[in-house]
Amino acid sequence: AIGFSKVGIPSTGAVIVNNMVTNSSFGGTPEAPAMLPTGAIAAIRSGNDAIVRDNLIRNSAYNGITGGRNVVVDRNTIEATCLVLDDCGGIYVFGRDLNTTISSNTIRNLVGTNEGKPPNEFDKPHTVGIYLDEHSSRVRVTGNIVSNAQYGIQLHNAFDNDVSQNHLYGNRTYQLWLQAGRNEVKSSGDVFGNVINSNTFVPTEHGVSVSLDSLFDSTDDFAHFDANLYS
Repeated sequence: AIGFSKVGIPSTGAVIVNNMVTNSSFGGTPEAPAMLPTGAIAAIRSGNDAIVRDNLIRNSAYNGITGGRNVVVDRNTIEATCLVLDDCGGIYVFGRDLNTTISSNTIRNLVGTNEGKPPNEFDKPHTVGIYLDEHSSRVRVTGNIVSNAQYGIQLHNAFDNDVSQNHLYGNRTYQLWLQAGRNEVKSSGDVFGNVINSNTFVPTEHGVSVSLDSLFDSTDDFAHFDANLYS
């Protein structure tokens, strides 16, 4: 794995370009995975003020790419992440005022695992192509292709983000999921003010393409939707 941080303090200014990262913290095969003795939060962890571009990531125990603030993540190919740990993404970010762009990446085949989960509590792996988690804001997600994850893109307690011109197809539960489980920023829930424009949502099985879920008030403020194609 490639990581730029020390003692919990992110580095700045990394340029991570044209690398191949395979079997990050991962042993065995995708059919019989095993975590290596040294874990990693992601195959590439960039730190702040970074560029992550034109990398190939294949077979990662946990997230594919994660970073801090002021990061550009573009033109990467990410395959078969989340092979050992769950609740994870091909590209995973969290936190306020990230000022981050995630563009023109191809993410596919995030199968995931249910190993270690309580029986009958969670019936599906939680793998997300592009995962904007816990108060992610000011993230631009554009021109990405995501296929065969459990969820194509998820905004979880995330606000003021721009999701545009992405192609999401064949993801197993939802192509896009907006989920409010906290109300620390806004009393009606911490998903609000997002813009969802000009995306293509193509499920390959019968079901809902886009899901909006809240533990609190209505979902009316979740996002402005315009010019999306639903198949």
